Amino acid sequence: MEAKATLLGAVIEGRIGTITLNNAAKHNCLSEAMIDDLCSSLEQMTAHEVRAVIVRAQAGSKVFSAGNDVRELPTHGRDPLTCNDPLRRAVRAVELFPAPAIAMVEGSVWGGACELVMSCDLIVAADDCTFAMTVGKMGVPYNISGVQNLMNTCGMPLCKEMLFTARAMPVQRLVDQGIVSHAVPRARLEAVTFNIAEQIVKNSPLVIAITNGGVTAALRLAQSRSGDL
Repeated sequence: MEAKATLLGAVIEGRIGTITLNNAAKHNCLSEAMIDDLCSSLEQMTAHEVRAVIVRAQAGSKVFSAGNDVRELPTHGRDPLTCNDPLRRAVRAVELFPAPAIAMVEGSVWGGACELVMSCDLIVAADDCTFAMTVGKMGVPYNISGVQNLMNTCGMPLCKEMLFTARAMPVQRLVDQGIVSHAVPRARLEAVTFNIAEQIVKNSPLVIAITNGGVTAALRLAQSRSGDL
């Protein structure tokens, strides 16, 4: 399967799917059109029984994604990321994907793209990439469900630091926190990421799907008990 799209490319080789953000001219901003393509590609990969999916930008990208398309954010003080807004749909699509999702990150990751990357099951990153939650600079409050997702992944202290300071965090900080699985030189990024995916597809898809679903269910239960959902 190969999806022909200008904003996103999707390819399946064997049992590994690769989704490539493909709008470098706009820093791969997470527009509604791109997220529609992302969700559609994940649905197709589910139908094709893909056993691992890699989400990446084009090779050599300086920006993995600049986050939400600010031109599409609502005005008049409304919560910018309600349940049916594009980023929320993208995060749910990744979280509910039955096979492991691996974010292969090179370049900087901004705003809502941080949450999208952290919603993946594994993160493999170039050792020079950075992550920044820039909503404080933009003057746009972040959705409470998104904050909860970040806290579940990052822990409260790092989540607050990222949101309050809007500073770019070097990837090694996220490795130290157990958020990023591997930080490797760019020259090795593809090899390391695809090696992990290849190891995954050799194992029982049933056991992995059940384990993956169980982790997601446990996380949602914890969120509901905390009163955030």
